[in-house]
Amino acid sequence: METYSSSSWASDGGSSTEVTSTANEKELVVSYLTSASPCVAADDIVVGSHRFTFDCYSRREDLGVGKYLVSDTFTSGGYDWAITLYPNGRKEKYKEYISIYIRLESDATDVNALFELILVDQSGNNKHIIRTRFGGLQEERPFLMSRRRTRWGFGQYTKKRNLKKSGYLAYNCLVVDCKVGVLEDRTEKNILRQIRFIFNQLSSSIKHQNIVVCGFQGMKNSNCEDTKLPDLKSVAKLITELESPLQLQGLINHGDRIKFDQYLYAVDKIQQSIKTDKIYSYETQRAHAIKTLQLVFKGILNCSIQTKKSDSLSKTVYSSSITGSYGYELQGSNHTDHGELSSEQVYRLQSIVEMLHSTGCLGDCIEVYIISRRSLVDARFLRFCIGKWTANDLKSLGCEDFAAKIRIWILAAYKFYDDIFPGEKQYYEQIFDKLRAVTYDNCFLPIVKHVAIQLNNFADAVSSTASFQKLFSVLELYKTLIVILPKIKNMVVHSESFADIFHSANNTTDSLPNLIRKLILCFENTVLNEQLNCLPSTRLLHLLTEYTMNYVANILLYKELLTNIIVSRPTKSLGNQADDNFLEASDGTPLGLHIIWIMMSLRINLEGKSSFCEDSSLRYIFLMNNVGYITSTIKESSELLEMIGRDYLLKLKKDVLQIAEEYISSISQRVLYCLRDDGLNYKFPFFNRVSKKSLKKRFKTFNAKFEEVCLTHSYMLDMQLASQLDQLILCKWLPTYKSFLEKYSRHLQFERYRERYIKYSSENL
Repeated sequence: METYSSSSWASDGGSSTEVTSTANEKELVVSYLTSASPCVAADDIVVGSHRFTFDCYSRREDLGVGKYLVSDTFTSGGYDWAITLYPNGRKEKYKEYISIYIRLESDATDVNALFELILVDQSGNNKHIIRTRFGGLQEERPFLMSRRRTRWGFGQYTKKRNLKKSGYLAYNCLVVDCKVGVLEDRTEKNILRQIRFIFNQLSSSIKHQNIVVCGFQGMKNSNCEDTKLPDLKSVAKLITELESPLQLQGLINHGDRIKFDQYLYAVDKIQQSIKTDKIYSYETQRAHAIKTLQLVFKGILNCSIQTKKSDSLSKTVYSSSITGSYGYELQGSNHTDHGELSSEQVYRLQSIVEMLHSTGCLGDCIEVYIISRRSLVDARFLRFCIGKWTANDLKSLGCEDFAAKIRIWILAAYKFYDDIFPGEKQYYEQIFDKLRAVTYDNCFLPIVKHVAIQLNNFADAVSSTASFQKLFSVLELYKTLIVILPKIKNMVVHSESFADIFHSANNTTDSLPNLIRKLILCFENTVLNEQLNCLPSTRLLHLLTEYTMNYVANILLYKELLTNIIVSRPTKSLGNQADDNFLEASDGTPLGLHIIWIMMSLRINLEGKSSFCEDSSLRYIFLMNNVGYITSTIKESSELLEMIGRDYLLKLKKDVLQIAEEYISSISQRVLYCLRDDGLNYKFPFFNRVSKKSLKKRFKTFNAKFEEVCLTHSYMLDMQLASQLDQLILCKWLPTYKSFLEKYSRHLQFERYRERYIKYSSENL
């Protein structure tokens, strides 16, 4: 089912049955369900009646065929019902008519019911249009509602063109009475008896019903009194009676629509008597009535902006707490009813405006409306705590606080351009519709312009930031500006006065790409020249490596956006001919080449930092860990690999292998030096003798060097690479160690504490 949230209109769906009628149809707009009149019952027969009022008919004239409005549900006979109304007909062939249907809303089956729909004549002539299921035949079967959402009704209820001239449309309003008779006992024996009873009830209501509305829009109670005002004295008396503060509050509040409509009718009657009939004796009442309407207009607006104490505090207390303001707004944003006008308030404001305009006394109502709504919009903006922030304020913020402020701005921008501004525009159009004295420029624009400028000013202040740590917050703001810029431009279409706001937002949007390029260049220089030489004591993975690769990963999140911003290749030399040649030969995108440049800069910086390692073997481990981390990050991200290409990945892998070879060569030279023969033998004329003291020392030195290598080896992060190095080292060491062990271990065979010297056999090496 297609639904229109603003007015609950929907396209047709569900099961429906029509009763062919020579009557015509019209476009009805349901505003709300009126109260029900008492039900009539006899044994298991229940008859209920309800009245519905449909406001603002002229605003629904453009709705398409098949679009309908569902009323609030009402209960009759123990079941829930609703009326569906098609202002331009349920089908194409009914487009010149209104269609009206009854729909079962309960989850029930096989409900036997009869219906009657009455379009009330509001001229007071009692010429109501009555469409009944019976058609005058008392023996007709009831209509069977087989399941929920089953409909019954009239596709050609009445022609739309007959509404105004026949008195059914008054004050832009229609009134429909609905009567429902439910047959509780479904046995064949009782059905005809029940039908006769219901028919008599309905027919009796038709014959004796006294419905006189005389142009009052809000008649809610089906059993209300006749509200026709017989003469000018009664009209003047009504105006005088409603001058007290208590009665005035009744015109402001939602409660009594009938009294409000009566008052408007009375004012119109007095106005017409003076204007047309030249009866000036009621000029005093007219003046009082106009003043009263102006007070009611202001009172309704004041009711709409009343807030809780906690909300009002936020208007006066300016908080610099980023986290606090952000959390407050996340909670406060759920208060969606803050400052919204109900349909009843809009109806009353619009009615007052039309009446005062017709009398030529609209006066200060426009200015009162602007001040009221603008104060509300400003107050809602102040709750975000971003209006007073300048470029210097934003520069002084840390990265987290800056990011929080940007999130608040994004929240505010979407809230105002998607919700608050369109809502204010809709109120303006509904209340001041078609009044030439009230325009987009002199009514709507003054309400929203100040906040729109403040949103622009904040975004413009962001464009002066110079910290590469804030790049991604700036990108979020830029992305939001791109989305809302067409919405700002759409406001310019209605008014050239809004053009300055659009141009300001557009200039900020145009300037941000330059800032983004500047921040990325700043990051590149930082990666190449960062001088933090404090090396980690265990894992030997430098903070710069992790930070840089995380930064690159975040850049990928904005790949589509940055591809359109980064349009030129890196031009700065890395000071390394091989790297410069590699970049020159690459044919990737400019963004991809800048990412390669960043990783090359990181590789060069790491080479310099490795010289601060105390041990040469640790230096190689440090380089393998960090370059290996870069390699694994690329391999784990298919998106990153696609952007930079496989050539650079292969280059990094070769770097790691070269470092590994140098590492093995370095440690092997030190360890295998302990297994030499030199210095172990005493030479005598006829034989050589091994020095046990030198041999013990040699074994102890080997053990220490070997364990030192094992400890250094444990700092490796890439377990797969570490395993490969194990195999290469053993292949190089084991033969030498086995030979040395076989040759000299027997000399220590009978030594005490032999295991202190020969700790490792060739098998467990």
